[in-house]
Amino acid sequence: MIQSRQRKINITRRSPLRNPFEFCIATWFVIISMLCVTTSSLWADSQTRVFQDDFGTVELFIEYYKPSNTNHWAVRDDVLVGFGGVDVNTPVPENCRVELDVCLRKDMNKDGFSGLRLGGVNFLIRPDGLWYAYRVEGVEKAIGQMSRMDMTYGKFYRLAVTRKVVDNGFVFTWDVDGKRIAEFTQMSKIQGQASQLTLVAHRIESQFDNLAIHQIIAGHISPNTILNSSFEYVWDGLPAYWKNYNTREVSREFGSHDVFWQMNRLDATQAHSGKQSLRIQTNDQVTRNGFSSHNSPVSMGHPFTFSIWLKADQPNIPATLIVWETYGKHTRKPIVVGTQWQRFSLTVDDPKKTTARGGLQLKTPAVIWADDAQMQVGSIPTDYEPASGDVVFTQDEQPNLQPTRSYALAQGKPTFDGNIGDDWRNALVLDDFRIAGPDMKPSREKTVARLLADEDYLYIGYTCYTQAQKLKVISGDTLKLFAGDCADFFIDTAGTRMDSYHFGVNPDGGKKAIGRNGNLAWQPDWQVRTSRHADRWEAEIRIPFESLDIFSRKWTFNLGRNNSHANEVSCTARVGANAFAMLSQFDTLTLPALSKLNVASSETAMEQFFEPMVYTQRSYYMSEAQAMIIVNLPSATVLQLDLNASDGKTLWSEKMQVKAGKNRLAIPIEEIEDGRFTVQVSDSHNGVLGKTVLIKRSPHANAVQVDHDRNCLLVEGKPYLPVAPLTDLRRVNLPDIRSQIKYTIQYYADAGFKTLMLGGKPQHASEVREVLDHAHGLGIKVVMWPWGRAGWQVSQKFVEALQDHPAILAWLAVDEPELWAQEQDVIQTINHFREQDPYHPIFMNNSRMGVPSRYAGLNTDLLSIDDYLTNRVGRTVADTLESIKMMCDVSQQTRKPSFAFHSGNNLHNHYREPFANEQIAQTYGGIIYGMAGCWYFLGMPSTREHWQAYKQVNQELLSLTDVIFSSDQVMAIKSTDDSVLTMTRKYAGRTYLITVNIADRPVLANFQLPGGNASAKVLFEDRSLTVKNGILQDTYEALQRHVYVLEANR
Repeated sequence: MIQSRQRKINITRRSPLRNPFEFCIATWFVIISMLCVTTSSLWADSQTRVFQDDFGTVELFIEYYKPSNTNHWAVRDDVLVGFGGVDVNTPVPENCRVELDVCLRKDMNKDGFSGLRLGGVNFLIRPDGLWYAYRVEGVEKAIGQMSRMDMTYGKFYRLAVTRKVVDNGFVFTWDVDGKRIAEFTQMSKIQGQASQLTLVAHRIESQFDNLAIHQIIAGHISPNTILNSSFEYVWDGLPAYWKNYNTREVSREFGSHDVFWQMNRLDATQAHSGKQSLRIQTNDQVTRNGFSSHNSPVSMGHPFTFSIWLKADQPNIPATLIVWETYGKHTRKPIVVGTQWQRFSLTVDDPKKTTARGGLQLKTPAVIWADDAQMQVGSIPTDYEPASGDVVFTQDEQPNLQPTRSYALAQGKPTFDGNIGDDWRNALVLDDFRIAGPDMKPSREKTVARLLADEDYLYIGYTCYTQAQKLKVISGDTLKLFAGDCADFFIDTAGTRMDSYHFGVNPDGGKKAIGRNGNLAWQPDWQVRTSRHADRWEAEIRIPFESLDIFSRKWTFNLGRNNSHANEVSCTARVGANAFAMLSQFDTLTLPALSKLNVASSETAMEQFFEPMVYTQRSYYMSEAQAMIIVNLPSATVLQLDLNASDGKTLWSEKMQVKAGKNRLAIPIEEIEDGRFTVQVSDSHNGVLGKTVLIKRSPHANAVQVDHDRNCLLVEGKPYLPVAPLTDLRRVNLPDIRSQIKYTIQYYADAGFKTLMLGGKPQHASEVREVLDHAHGLGIKVVMWPWGRAGWQVSQKFVEALQDHPAILAWLAVDEPELWAQEQDVIQTINHFREQDPYHPIFMNNSRMGVPSRYAGLNTDLLSIDDYLTNRVGRTVADTLESIKMMCDVSQQTRKPSFAFHSGNNLHNHYREPFANEQIAQTYGGIIYGMAGCWYFLGMPSTREHWQAYKQVNQELLSLTDVIFSSDQVMAIKSTDDSVLTMTRKYAGRTYLITVNIADRPVLANFQLPGGNASAKVLFEDRSLTVKNGILQDTYEALQRHVYVLEANR
C-alpha cells in the first residue's frame, strides 16, 4: 500500500525546493520557452518567449485559456473568434512583452472594443480609434488616453505591449502595427492582477491570432530552452520534463515496469556535467529504447538546432537523433556513438510548427548515456548552458476570489408600476453591490435589488441611488444601452455556470436581452417599468418563465449596475477584476416549488436539466418481472400510475399511497410485449404530475443497463464501477503489435484491472475482435472507442462487427465534439450507434466547453468530461475536481451516470504524469462528488509510485463498489474542514465514511457522528480510531484518503 504524502524532488544543483508544485511554478514561464533577442529604443534586454499560440490546435484551447463564457468563444480556421473575456492560463512575468493580432469582425456596437488587458491595464481597438485605460487605487476616475482614427473592420492589427518594473511602479509602451501609440509610467498601484493577461472583446465580435508572451531579462540569457537539460531534477525516480519514447504502454516494449526502470534510469557514475546523466539500454529482448524532451518553442520558417552529449558502453553504436515538431513532422539524423563523450546536433531548417521536442532512439543492444541537451535558435550550436528556466523565479499570487453565496428566491407578486414599494416587502433583498476589481470594494452610490417570483413570472426590482440630473441614458432597445446608466443582470437557468441569459434596462425603460449561447436575435416577451426620483431611479422587470429554457430549480446569477456619474460598474457576485459574466463566480439562487415552471424543449435533443419527478430505475428492461418507477414528490398523496401503449391504450393502472420524497413503485411488465411505453403519474388534486418512457427489450446475454436511481452501470443486474486505463489499438492489424497489445491486456489483468478502454480504428474491426476475445477470456470488460473523428459511415461497420461481443461494456461514440463537430452530425452519429446497438450504453466525452451546453443533453446514456490535472503547470487536484463536480451536478439532474478522464501517462501531450497522491485524491474526489467510474488517458504510468497508485485505487474502488452504489438511506456525515470531501453510505447494516483531503496541505478533521458509534475501523490502513463524545478525529496528509467503517456500541 502507498502512504499518501507530499512528493519530494531530488534537486542536486541549485537551492532545494519544497515540493514539485513549487518547482513547476518556479519554471512556469519556460515550460515552452524560446530565445528571441530583440532591442528597442527603450529596452536593451534579452527576451525569452514564455508562451505562444497560433490557435492551430483546437484541442488545446480549453487547456491554455479560461473563457468567461464558453459558448461565446470558438476556434475556427486557426483563429480565436468570439466576444466577452478569455483569461490566459499562463501567468505573465512582471517584465514582459505581449504581442497579439486583433481584428474587429462585426459592427455589433460602435461603443465596443477589443484588445488585451495586461495586469489591469486595457489596450484596446475601437471602431473610432485606439484607447488605453486603467484604474489605480485611491483614484475615482479611470486613467487613459484615446487616439482618434478610423479602424477597419475585418483587418488584423498587431498589438505589442511592453511592461517593465521601475522603482515601485511600471513603465508601459504600446505599439500597433509597429507604430508607437503610447508610452507612460504609473507609480501608483494599478487595480488588477499583475500576472493576469485577458483577451477582451466587449460588445463587438472579434478575432484573435498569434499570441506571444515574452519575459524581459536584463543581461545575458541562456540560448537553451530545454528544461532540466542536464537531467539534474528528478520526479519519482525519473528526470523531470523528459519522457521515454515508448512509455504509452511500458509493458509492450519492456515486458514489465521493473525492466523499464532498470533500462531507463539516472546514473550518478556517469556525467558530462553536474552530478548525473540519463542512462538507457537495449538488449536482445528490449530491441528499442529512446527518450524525448518536453516542448520547446521554435519560430516557423526559422532554423533551430537540437544538440546533446552522448557516450556508449562500446564503440560504434548506431543511434538516431530525432526532432519532432509537435503534432507535425519528424526530422531524423543517423549518428554513431562511441565510448567517449561527444556532442551531436540536428538542425531543422524550415520548421512548420511553433514547438518542438528533441530526443534519441536506440535500436542496437547497448547502453547510452545522455547529458547536457540544448535546443536553440539558429543552425550552429553554441556552448552548452542550462536553460534559464532552471533558475527559480518568483510569481505573483493568484487572485483571491471570494466564495460564492447561496440565496432562496421568495414568492410574491408586486404591483408592477415602476415604483418599488411595500408590495416588495417579502422579496429577497441584495444591497451589497461591489465594484468589479481585485478588491471588490463597496460601490460609492447605493444599489438595492429585489427578487420575487409567482407561478408565471420572475420579478426583479432595482433601486439605483444617484443624482437624477447626472444620468446618461442611451435610448432604444439596443446593445448601446449597456454603455450608459443601466441595470444589467445574468441568469444561468441550468445552474451549471456554463451559459446564461443577459438582460439590461435603463432609467427610461429601454431594454435589451441576449439569449443563451450569446443569441442576439432572441426576443423574449418581457416587460420593464421605470421611474425617476431626485435621488434615485427605479426599475421593475417582469420575465415570463415560459420564455426561458429552465433546466434546473437551482440557478446561478449576477446582478450588476453601470453608474456613469460615479464612473463605476458594480455587481453582487464576487467576480474580482473580471467581467460581470464570469460564470464561475456567480451566486446560487434556488427557486421555490412552482408548478408552472417551463421545461426546456426536447426538439433540439436537449434533456431536462432538473431533478426529474418521474423516471424509470433502469434504462430498459428485459426479463424482469417488474419495472421500478422512481417518483419524487413534495408531499404525501394518493397516486395513480398508468402504463400506456404507444397507441394510448392503458395496459395497467393502479392507485398507490405514497410518501413525501423519493418513492420506488413497481409496475408488472412480465406479460407485456417488447416496445416503448409511457408511464403516467397523476393524482386527483393536480392531474398529471409527470410522464416517463419505459422500454422493454428481448433478453440479451451481454446486455449492460443503466441504473438511473443509483446512477451507475449494471452488468448482470449488479452495480459495476469501471476504473479503465485507455490502451491504444492503432496498428493492431500488424501481428507483432497485436501480440504486444494482448500482452498489455494480460499485464493489466494481472495487476487487478477489470475494465479497459480500447481505442481502435474502424477499418481494423476483425483484428480488434480478436483482441476483445483475449480480453473476455481474462474477465476484462471493454469500453470501445472508434478512434479519432471518423464519421458514422465509417464507425457503422465497427459497431456492426463488435456490438454482440461479450467483452463490450459501452461505446464512446464521439470525443469533444464541441471543439470540431456540427451538432446535427453528432446527433446523427449517436442515434445511429443506438439503433445499431441498443443493449450497450452510448456516450460522448466533452471538454469543459461542451458541458453542459448544447452537447451535454444529447440522446446519450452516460456523461463524460476531461479536464486534466497535468495539462498546465500549477494546477491542483481541487481545481480539476471543480469540472468533475459540475458534470456530477448535471448527472444528478439528468439521472445519467457521469464519468471523467483523469491524466494517466499522457506524456505524449503533457509535461508530467500525476504524482501518486494526486492520482488517488482526484479519483476518490471524483467518486465522492458522484462519478460512477473513470477512464485514464493515455497509457500506462511510467513512474514507480504512480503505477502503484494506479493499482491501489483500482483495487480499493472495486472492493467498495457495492458500498458506493448502495441506496440504503443514511444521514450524511461532514468534515469540519471543507478540504476533506465525504461520502456516507450504509451497506449490509454497516455505515461507511469515504473521505479524501483535496488540499495541498495537511488537515486535522473532525466528524460529528450519529449516536451509538464507539469506534471506526480505517480500511486499507490496518488501524482503528476511538470515537470520543460522538466526534471522530483524524489527521490527513496532503491529498490523502481515509475510508472508515463505523462500529456501533456493543
